[in-house]
Amino acid sequence: MKRPVATALALAGVLAALVAANGVLAAGPAGKVLYRYSGQVVSTSGSSVTLTVQNGNPAALRSLLGQSRQQAFTVDAQTVFLKWTNGTPQRIGVGDVAANDHVTVDVRGSRGASIDAIRATPAAAVGDRGPTPVKPAEPLFLFRGVFVAGGGGTVTIDVKGGNDRALRLMIGQGARQSFSTGDATVFLRWANGVPTVIDASKLSPGDRIVIRVRAAGRSTLQAVEATAARRVGDREPKAQEASQNAQA
Repeated sequence: MKRPVATALALAGVLAALVAANGVLAAGPAGKVLYRYSGQVVSTSGSSVTLTVQNGNPAALRSLLGQSRQQAFTVDAQTVFLKWTNGTPQRIGVGDVAANDHVTVDVRGSRGASIDAIRATPAAAVGDRGPTPVKPAEPLFLFRGVFVAGGGGTVTIDVKGGNDRALRLMIGQGARQSFSTGDATVFLRWANGVPTVIDASKLSPGDRIVIRVRAAGRSTLQAVEATAARRVGDREPKAQEASQNAQA
């Protein structure tokens, strides 16, 4: 009679370990949490970016409870500044960030950190979308999967997930699907949270891929696949997905 109890305890221990491991993965490097703030720039200096915060991820918004919307975030030589234009990133410096630009500021900190502690921690990245970001005119179909092959204006992946619009189209379909690319498709490879523009030929079988297509809301899967993808992200971090989805 003791064996079932021992087995149950062992299984409970395994499940607890898995939950703990998942928590560590979600927290990011060295157990740090991502705090992402979005807003418009008020001013910049060699060591800070001040903005009026308009939005953010849940961790960032919780840190602002009872606080002012205007916050100054520390930047240093390790902060990566990116200017996004039509989904294409370009490395810039803090001096290229202008007042009224719409930016996102990413800071890694301890879970439940105060806004003072977050502001004192140099930002990992600042993404600048300019003073008048272009809003997407069509709905987004996002597919996540594993790269199989490319060439001839297509990218073939084994679909593993996606947003609601994409997954509804996958009902009753095979996992392996081919998506069109064109001259305007931007291919990005991510490393340490920073994207680099690459050529389609740099994709390798087994790479984790995110494909974004903008198409009419009632499009069929065939119509979506025939529409050139806006961006193909290689090894894109999950933490970057919402920010990337906002791109035109």
